[in-house]
Amino acid sequence: MNTTRIALIEDSSLWRKLIENELHKSNGFDIVLYCEWGEAFMQQYQSHTLDLILLDISLPGSDGYSVFQQIRSLLPNIPVIVFTSSINNFDIGRFTSTDIAAYINKCRIHTLHHDLKVVMKLKQKKGYGFKTLRDDDLEILQLICRKLTNEQIGEQLHIDSKTVENRINKLCDQLGIEHKKMTIFEFCVQYGFWNTWQVEYNSL
Repeated sequence: MNTTRIALIEDSSLWRKLIENELHKSNGFDIVLYCEWGEAFMQQYQSHTLDLILLDISLPGSDGYSVFQQIRSLLPNIPVIVFTSSINNFDIGRFTSTDIAAYINKCRIHTLHHDLKVVMKLKQKKGYGFKTLRDDDLEILQLICRKLTNEQIGEQLHIDSKTVENRINKLCDQLGIEHKKMTIFEFCVQYGFWNTWQVEYNSL
């Protein structure tokens, strides 16, 4: 099994330990670089081969968004996951309008290893989120992002609700969504679908 090499940019020693413990529950992840702030990452990243960057956006002495922009300019092909306690609409909006791989709230620490697997699966398909899906799949997700029921989606697409349910189940299987751990709407928010169709952030 290939190991995903992770850089963790997080100033809290408690959260660093929690993240490390969570990822140790599942094989395939190795945190090879720990940094407490963005500048430290810029100084050290060249000494490591990285597959994924896990970024907290509440860092001492720097704005997390600026750190992300620096990372993106230096490492355009490495997925960056924002892992934060911020549920501020402004933060969610400006990050999900970029090419981040995911925006994950720290309250989801118990499923972090699963979320990282989803991101790496999408990366292997040579694109994140909607770039990997067919037009009819995108149409389903777009309607889900509008918070329509299966019946309402069926009316829009001129199919019955059972067919809608079957198509959603196939989407979940394709994208690696475990129904009990992550709803398909949460997936849309975390992996960029939500902002793709300009859903109002304050509507949640």
